[in-house]
Amino acid sequence: TGKEQRITVTASTQLSKEEVENLVKEAQAKASEDEQKRTLADSRNRAESMAYATEKSLAELGDKVEASVRSQAEQAIQSVRQAMAGSDVQAINQAIGQLETISHQLAQQVYQQTGNEGTQDQGGAGDTTANNGNDDVIDADYHPTDEQ
Repeated sequence: TGKEQRITVTASTQLSKEEVENLVKEAQAKASEDEQKRTLADSRNRAESMAYATEKSLAELGDKVEASVRSQAEQAIQSVRQAMAGSDVQAINQAIGQLETISHQLAQQVYQQTGNEGTQDQGGAGDTTANNGNDDVIDADYHPTDEQ
């Protein structure tokens, strides 16, 4: 049709170029502070998740956990919660590391207990189902044919 249409969108701001440049410089100056706040928030979130997961494991396992391991886990959880109340990222991460160590010990203990129970079950079942080779099993290969 030979007609051309254009739309130009421009920002209607009351800020001068100098004010915009000052705001950009201010944002760049606060970038490191913002990164520190983000690191703190991430550490707190990780700490809370780890504490929650460990508490949940302790509750689910109940009496299967030795008293000494349970006590260490509860102390580590308290340590994490106390560190979370502060703003020292290094202290939070250190507390998380201690809780992870205790959590691994907890998992290892439970794994060993369930492993021992599993081997006991297998040994007992093997003795009762043994048939001393008196079954009529024949080892053979099957090849279908097209005969009708």
